[in-house]
Amino acid sequence: MQLTVLPSAHGDCLLLESGKKRMLIDGGPDHSFRKLVLPELAKSNDRPIDCVYLSHIDFDHIGGLLVLVDALYAWRVYGYRKEKGDDVGEPAMPRPPEVLKVWHNAFTAQLGDNAALVASALANTAETLSALTATDASTMAIRAYHQDLATHTGHALQLTNRIGAGQLGIKVNPEYKAGLMAFDDEVQQPALKLGKAKFTLLGPTAEDLKNLRREWDDWLRDNKAAVRKIQKASRIDADALTSSADAFVVPLEMEARMLAEELSTPGLDASVEDSLGSSAKELGLRKKVTPPNLASLMFLVEEGKQKLLLTGDGHADDILAGLEKRQKLDGDGKLHVNILKVQHHGAEYNMTPDFARRITADHYVFCGNGYATNPELIVLDTIVEARTAGKFKFWFNSTPEKAAYSEQMTKVQARVEELAAATGGRLKFEFRDDPFRVP
Repeated sequence: MQLTVLPSAHGDCLLLESGKKRMLIDGGPDHSFRKLVLPELAKSNDRPIDCVYLSHIDFDHIGGLLVLVDALYAWRVYGYRKEKGDDVGEPAMPRPPEVLKVWHNAFTAQLGDNAALVASALANTAETLSALTATDASTMAIRAYHQDLATHTGHALQLTNRIGAGQLGIKVNPEYKAGLMAFDDEVQQPALKLGKAKFTLLGPTAEDLKNLRREWDDWLRDNKAAVRKIQKASRIDADALTSSADAFVVPLEMEARMLAEELSTPGLDASVEDSLGSSAKELGLRKKVTPPNLASLMFLVEEGKQKLLLTGDGHADDILAGLEKRQKLDGDGKLHVNILKVQHHGAEYNMTPDFARRITADHYVFCGNGYATNPELIVLDTIVEARTAGKFKFWFNSTPEKAAYSEQMTKVQARVEELAAATGGRLKFEFRDDPFRVP
C-alpha cells in the first residue's frame, strides 16, 4: 500500500495504490488539479483509476473532480466523433485515466425530491446575496451561509449529472447498491477493498446525513420565493455537447468556477471567521463544524501490518466513535497507524487533545496552504504535546515560499522547527509543493 500526496492548494488530493489498483482520494480545488494533478495522472492514462473517493462536497475537495470528469467527457466526445469519421482536434485537456467507480454520497440521493429544486434555486442565489449589502458581522455570516450552501450543492449536482448513466455511466457506490454510504452498527457492512487493502467505513452516520439533508430542507423552505423565480437549472446541456467536440466550451468545472465568482461578495474571504468574533482558537468545537464536513466519508485502510486513517474533514469525536464501534481500538482505547491524514487541513474545531493522545501515527499528513489559517498552530502543538515518546514526522503539501497564504505557512514552519527542537529531534518534518510519497 502506497500513498502519494498530490498538490492541492488548500484542499485534499491523494493517490492510494495497492498492488495494481489505484484510488484517487478527493481532487482539491479546480485550479491546482487542472494545472498540476491532471497532467500527472495523464502520464499513466493506460491504467484506470479503479475508484474515485470523494470525502464530501466542499469545493476544495470536489473542484478538481469536476475537472477530471470534464476531461473524461471531452475525450469521450472526441472518440465518438473520430469513430464517425469527423475531422476534429484533440481536446485541450490531457487525457485522464478511465474511472471505474466512484464512492460519493450523491446529493440527489440525500435530497430526494428536493434535488431539482436545489439545482434551480442556485441560479437565483446571486440575487439573494446581492440584496445583502451591509457589512456588519451578522449580515456577513448570512452571506457566507447562503454562499456555501449554494456553491457546494451546485458542484455536487454537477458532478452527479456528469458521472450518471446518461453521460459517463460510472458506477456510484456499487457496494451499497448505489445508495448512501453511511455507518450503521446494526447493519452488516459490505466488504470494501482496493487490491489487497481493506477499507473499514467509520463515518458518516445516518444521523450526520439526516442533518445535512435537514440543512438543505431548511434552506429550501426559506428560499421558496427564489425557487419560484427560477426557470431552469444552471447545468450543462448534454445534447449540445454530443453534437460536436468543438461544442465542449463550458465544462462543469468552468461553470462551477463562474458560479462561485458570481456568488462572491466583498469581505467573504479567509478572514470571515475572525471578523465574526471568533479569533480566539478553541479546539474541538463540533458545533462549529459544518454539516457537509461532518458528513465526510472516513475510512481506516489496512493492508497487512500497514494502517492508514483517511479522515476527510470529519470531527475527532466522530472518528473515535467509528473506530470504537468497529472494534479497531486497543484495550486502552487507542490506535497507532502508519499514516494519519489530519482532518480538515489541521483546523482547530476538528481536533481534540483526546484524539491526539489516542490516535498516533508515524506520519501525519497536513493538506493546506495557510488558507483560513490552516494548518492551525494550536493543532500542531496539541499533537506534539500528546507524543511523549517515539519518533514521528509531519508532512506538509505546501511550502512557505510558494503557498498562496505564505504568511501563515511561514508561521507554521517556524512553529514546527521550534517543536522539533523541543522534542530533541523526535519530530521530523518536510514541506513540499510537488507530488510526494509518504513512506
